[in-house]
Amino acid sequence: MEFLPTLQNGIDELKPSLFELLSEQQLASLLPPSLRYLLAISTHRYPRYLLPVLNSFDEVYAVLTLLVERHFLRTYGGSFTENFYSLKRARVLRVKGGEVPRAQLGAGDSVREAVRLGSGDVWKNLAVLVGLPWLKRKFDEGYDVHAAHANLLGPGYNRQRDGLRAGAGLKERLMFYYKWFLRNVYPSVNAAYYFSLLLFNMAYLFDGTKYHSPFLWMIGTRIRRLGEADHRAIALANAPRPVGPARPGEGGSLFSPRNLARSVQPRLLSSLRILLPTSIFALKFLEWWHASDFARQLSRKAAENIELPPPILPSLPPSSTKQAGAKQQTNASGKPHSTKPKRIDPPISASTLLPILTVSTPPSSGLCPICVTTITNPTASPTGFVYCYTCIHRWVEGTHDHQVSFMEGAPDFRKADDDDQVEDEGWNTEDGSREGRWESGKGRDAVTGRKVLGGTEGLRRVMAPPSSTHPISDFANDVTAQMEGFAQSTDIAEESIARDLEGDNSESEAEDDEDDDGDSSGSSTVRQFSMIDSYRRPSYVNPGARSTAIGPSSVPERSYMSTSAKKHSYLSKREREAVRDDQRSLLRDNNLLPPKHPRSGSASFPRPRMSFPALQKSRSTPDVEAAVDSEISEHSALLGERDRPYGGLDTPKNINRKWSEAVAAGKINTSWQREAKVLTKSSAPMILTFLLQYSLPVASIFTVGHIGKMELGAVSLAGMTASVTGYAVYQGLATSLDTLCAQAYGSGRPHLVGLQFQRMLYFLLVVTIPISVIWAFGTEIISLIVPEAETARLAGLYLRILIFGAPGYAAFESGKHYVQAQGIFSATMYILLIGAPLNAFLNWLLVWHLGWGFIGAPIAVAVTENVLPLLLFLYVRYIDGYQCWGGFDRRALKNWTPMIKLALPGLIMVLAEFLAFEILTLSSSWLGPTELAAQSVLGSINGLTFQIPFPISVAASTRIANLIGATLAVPAKTAAKVAIVASVAVGIFNLLLLSLLREYIPRLFTPDPDVNRMVASLLPLCATFQVFDAVAAACNGILRGLGRQEIGGYVGLFAYYVVGIPISFGTGFGAKWGLYGLWSGPAIALGIVAVIEGVFIYRTSWDRAVEAAKVRNAAN
Repeated sequence: MEFLPTLQNGIDELKPSLFELLSEQQLASLLPPSLRYLLAISTHRYPRYLLPVLNSFDEVYAVLTLLVERHFLRTYGGSFTENFYSLKRARVLRVKGGEVPRAQLGAGDSVREAVRLGSGDVWKNLAVLVGLPWLKRKFDEGYDVHAAHANLLGPGYNRQRDGLRAGAGLKERLMFYYKWFLRNVYPSVNAAYYFSLLLFNMAYLFDGTKYHSPFLWMIGTRIRRLGEADHRAIALANAPRPVGPARPGEGGSLFSPRNLARSVQPRLLSSLRILLPTSIFALKFLEWWHASDFARQLSRKAAENIELPPPILPSLPPSSTKQAGAKQQTNASGKPHSTKPKRIDPPISASTLLPILTVSTPPSSGLCPICVTTITNPTASPTGFVYCYTCIHRWVEGTHDHQVSFMEGAPDFRKADDDDQVEDEGWNTEDGSREGRWESGKGRDAVTGRKVLGGTEGLRRVMAPPSSTHPISDFANDVTAQMEGFAQSTDIAEESIARDLEGDNSESEAEDDEDDDGDSSGSSTVRQFSMIDSYRRPSYVNPGARSTAIGPSSVPERSYMSTSAKKHSYLSKREREAVRDDQRSLLRDNNLLPPKHPRSGSASFPRPRMSFPALQKSRSTPDVEAAVDSEISEHSALLGERDRPYGGLDTPKNINRKWSEAVAAGKINTSWQREAKVLTKSSAPMILTFLLQYSLPVASIFTVGHIGKMELGAVSLAGMTASVTGYAVYQGLATSLDTLCAQAYGSGRPHLVGLQFQRMLYFLLVVTIPISVIWAFGTEIISLIVPEAETARLAGLYLRILIFGAPGYAAFESGKHYVQAQGIFSATMYILLIGAPLNAFLNWLLVWHLGWGFIGAPIAVAVTENVLPLLLFLYVRYIDGYQCWGGFDRRALKNWTPMIKLALPGLIMVLAEFLAFEILTLSSSWLGPTELAAQSVLGSINGLTFQIPFPISVAASTRIANLIGATLAVPAKTAAKVAIVASVAVGIFNLLLLSLLREYIPRLFTPDPDVNRMVASLLPLCATFQVFDAVAAACNGILRGLGRQEIGGYVGLFAYYVVGIPISFGTGFGAKWGLYGLWSGPAIALGIVAVIEGVFIYRTSWDRAVEAAKVRNAAN
C-alpha cells in the first residue's frame, strides 16, 4: 500500500468536469434514435425481413451494445463514448473508514492495476450501461401504452379496471399488477430517478461527491481521465502480436480460420474506437438528410438545371412551320379566337420523358398567356411571366379548363393548325384521352414548363394600377419608387459602377431604356416617413477577439446619390417584407389597425387557446390574399371586416397611408416589451454566428493548450500575428464590398455584384503574396520581439502552415459579403454550423488522436479555411445567391482604383480594433512563458464573453437607425433604453459566470497548474469590467444608430491608446504588477468609454437626431 500517500495528496487533475460527462452521455444517446429512424426507413422498402427486427429493436440494440461495451470495458476500461472523450472507469479503493478521498490514477502502474475493473466490476458496469437503460425504455414504453392512454380516457376508464376478475390466471394477474404499478407507482419512481441524477450532478459540480450518478455510487465505480499509465497500457494491448507456427496438419494460409481469428479480429476490434463515434455523426447526418426537405430541394434543383434533348417519340408533334411571332387573329367582337395550343416543340419532362403542355407567349405584354385576355389581378411566377391570378393559380394546381380539356382529348384539340388539317397522333388519340402521353403542366409554369418551387406559394401578386397595360414594368416602378433614398451611396462607388456599366452590351442598355420609360410613367412614390426609406442592414463585420469603441461600419458615407442608383432598390424581397411587417406590428400595437387574428363569436367568451395550425393556415390564406388585393373605397367598412386578418385593411397602400398619417400626427409609439422582443429576435442568430466564427481560433487554443504552456503561448502569439498581419487585412479590405456590392445590387444589374466579388477576390489573392512572405519569415520577425526562442520557433511554424489556408480565407471573406449584399445573412450561419464542428474535430483528430501534436492545430485551421469557401459555393450554387453571378469576366482585372480607395479606410478601422487588445498579448511575452500562456487563456475567455454583447449592439444599432430614419424619436429612445438594460443584464451574467467558475474554466484550456492558478487569480478582475464592456458595446451601437459613430471613435482612441495602454505598461512593467497590471489598463479604459458615451447618450436630443436624419434624406 505504498501508493496511498500519493493518492491522498495534490490536486486531482484527472477528475473530468461535469460538462465532459454530460457531453459523453449526450453522444451515447444520439445513436439509438438514429438507428431506429434509419431502420424504419429501410423497413418501408423491405418489410418482410426488417419488420421483426424493428419490432424488437430495443432487445437487438441491447444485445449489440452489450457485446461492444464488454469489449471496451475489458480492453480500455470504459464505454466506447467514454473512450472517445479519453475517459475510463475505475473501481473505488475501499479503506478503513471509507474510501480513498482522491485517486490520482496516473501516479504509476501499481495504482492503475489496483483500480482496474475486475470481471465482476465489468458486469456491474454492463448492468448500468446496458441493462438499466433498456429497463428504463421498456417502462417508459409501457407507461405510454397503458397508463398515459388510460389517463386520457378519464378516471372512469381506470375504475372499470381497478378490480381483478375472479379466476384470473397467472399471466392476467401479472399484467394487472404491472399496469397498476405503471399507473400508481412508476411516475413517482421516474421522478425520483431524475431527481437523484440532478442531485448527484449538482454535488459533483461543486466537489460534494466523486460520483456524478447514483448508480455509479452503488456499484463503486468512478469516471476518470486517462493517465500516462493508461495510454501505455492501451498501446501495449493494441500492439500486434506475432502469429505462432501452424499446427500439424493445418495450412499456413492467411485465410485459415485460426490466422483470421488471430490477425484480423484484433484489428477489427481496435477499429471500433474510430468507427463507432464516426458512425454516430454519419447516422445523424443521414437522419437529417431523410427527415428534412433539403435533400428533395437539392435533387429537384439539380434535375431542373439538366437540359435533356427531346427523345424521338412517335407521339410527339412535328415541328411548327410557322413563325413564332405571328399575330393572333381576332374576331369581330374584338376577342381572340380559340385558345388552342399552337404546334410548337413542347418541353420534355426530365423525369417522365413526356411532352409538357404549355402555352405560347401572347402578342402583347398586357395579355395573359393562358386566357389571352387583358390581365386581371396580375400575378408573377418565378420565371418572370405575368398571368391572371386565377389562371396561373389553377394552372399550377392542374385544374384549369385548358388543361382538363386537353388531357381529356376535347374536340378543340383534335386538329392541328388551321392551314394543316392533318391529324397527327401526338395531338390526338384513338380513345380520346392523352393521359400517359402528355403531362398537363401541373406544378409548372404555363409558358416555360419549368417547375414552380413551392407550388402556388411561389406565385407573387403584382400591385399594379388597374389601368396599367405593362404590369411588369409598373411593378418594378412601384418597388423602386418605394425604395428611393435607402442606403447612402458614395462618389467613388458611383464611379466604379459607371465604369462597369460602360462594358455592358447594347441589349442590356435597351432593357434599361425600357425601364427608364416605365419609371417615368410610374405613379407610385414613397411616403415621407416610410421605414423602407431609412432601412439599414445589420453589420456583420467580425470584431475579432475584441472590439474597440470604433464602430464596424464600412466606409464614410456621402450625401450624394446618382440617378442610376436612386431609381433602384437596395433591399431584397426578404428585407422589404421585414420592414412592412415591422410597420404593420407598430400600427397594430397603437390600435391603428385591427388585430391580426379577429375574434369570432361573442366577445364575452374567451378565445380558445388550442388550435390546429394546418386548419388555420388553410382558412386564413384566402382571406390574406383577398386582403392584399382589396382597395379602400366608399363601399368599404369603416372599421374593416371583422372576419379578415387586420380587418381586411392589410393592403400595402393602406399601410403606407396609415403609417404616414400616424407618424405625422405623432401616434406611433412602442413599448419595452416590443423592443425587447425585436432585439432578442434579431440578435439571437448573430450571437450564434459570431460564437461559431470565434470558435475557429479558440479550438486550436483548447487542443494545443493541453500539450504544454510553451505551446499555448506560441499558438496565442501566432494567432495574434495572423490576425493583425493577415485576417484583419482581409476583413478590412473586404468591407468595401458593403458599399460596392450594395450599389451594384441596387443598380438593377445583379451580375455586377458578381463582378465586384471577382474583383475583390483577385485583389485579396494579390495581397496574399506579401502576407505569405511575412508569415514565411514569422520565426525571424517574432524572435525580434519575443525573448523565448522556442516560443518564436513554434509560432513561426504555425504561421508557415497557415499560408496554405490564406487563399481560402480570402475567398470566404469575399463570398460572405457577396451573399450579404443580396440580403442573405443566414448563409454564413449555416456554413459555420458545419465548419466550426469540423474544425474542432480536425483539431482533436490531428493533435491528439493521430499524435501529430502542435503541428496538427495549424493544419486543421488551414483545412477548415479552405473548406468554408467550398461550402459557401455549394450554398450559392444550389440554394440561394446564384442569381447575381454572371460568370467570370475580364473586367474584374480592371477598374481597381475605386475599390482600393474604399478599402483603405475600412482596413485602418478594423486594424485599430484588432490592435487595441492584441498589444497585451505581445507585451505579456516579456513576462515569461507562464504569463504568456495565461494571457492567451484570458484573451480567449474575454473574447468569448464579448460575442454576446457585441451582436446585441449591432441589432440595437440597426433598430435605432431604422426608427430614427422613420422620424420616430420616442420609440428610438425606448429601443436605446432596452439595449442598455439588456447589456447590463448580459454583463452581470458574464460577471457571475467568470466569478463562480473561475476555478474550473482555466482547466478547459490547459492542465498546467501554474497557468491555472494565475488565470484563476485574474478572472475576478476580468469579471469586474464585464458590465463596463457590455455597456460600452451597447453605447457604441446606439451611437452608430444615431449617426454619431465618430464620437465612439474619438472616445475609444482616447480611452485605449491615451489612457489604457500607458496604464498597462506603467503598472505591468514599472510597478511590477505583471499580468494583473497589463489587464488593469483595459479595465479602466472600458469604464471610461462606458461612462463618457453613456453621459453623451443621456444628454442627446433625440429630436435633433431625427432632424439630422431628415436633412440627410433630403440631401439624397
